Amino acid sequence: MAECRRFFGQRLNLLVLGIYVGLLLLAALWAALQADQLRSEQARREGVRAQTLAQGLAQPPAATLHAAAMQAFTLGRSQAGLAQLSPAPGLVLSVSPFHYQPTAIAVSVESRHGDGRRSGVLGNPLLGPLGSLDLGLLISLLMPLAAIGLAAATLAEHREQGLWRLVCCQSASPWLVLTAGMLIQALAVGLPALLICAVALLRDAGVQGWTTALLWGACLLCYALFWTILVHLLGLLRLASGASVMVALAAWLGLTFGLPAAAQAWAAHQHP
Repeated sequence: MAECRRFFGQRLNLLVLGIYVGLLLLAALWAALQADQLRSEQARREGVRAQTLAQGLAQPPAATLHAAAMQAFTLGRSQAGLAQLSPAPGLVLSVSPFHYQPTAIAVSVESRHGDGRRSGVLGNPLLGPLGSLDLGLLISLLMPLAAIGLAAATLAEHREQGLWRLVCCQSASPWLVLTAGMLIQALAVGLPALLICAVALLRDAGVQGWTTALLWGACLLCYALFWTILVHLLGLLRLASGASVMVALAAWLGLTFGLPAAAQAWAAHQHP
């Protein structure tokens, strides 16, 4: 309890948490609006497809075999020949792939070269897999930064001011104090993201989003605990507070951007 009061008694910690939660709320609101728009558009297309199919089946059969074949071919080329893939309950976590990856598959006897073309805004296919700042991507980027900011406001600053030495002297088990601080910071970083994502998932998918919310929540807590432990271990180095923050930021850049790029380059080299 003393460590919890000490953590929430610092204004810098409250400022970091306020900015972090505010950005996550804005991202969740934007993602929910985008998901609602995509689902309503898909429902409209499904309605048009069902109406077109019903009108095509209600027409009287053609007199000749050639006319019947042309009638079936024309019906297949319309909206009735599109197979629409429905989004999973985790749509609110990643909305941007639905803007550059088509979810409607045309089932027709036409050539794939003529039927597979997409009309729309031109874009760079190399930048397509990166997507935009969705809710899931924003959490994966902001959570380590929030952990770095909280660790810089507690462990590094207290050690530089000499307060950490007093805490260690007055405590029978200094590592328990450090462990309690890490758990408090991990919960402070992970719980807001977990609650925001759970509300967004349940609002978007309803009862079907419970499983996705539980799995995503477990991943968020593990992710927050990993970065909190890593930042605190880096903060224990014999460096100044500014230098420890720079080392933590370098670790964030390496693990977030450098390691995936290196893994992708190695995979492309091994399997060209």
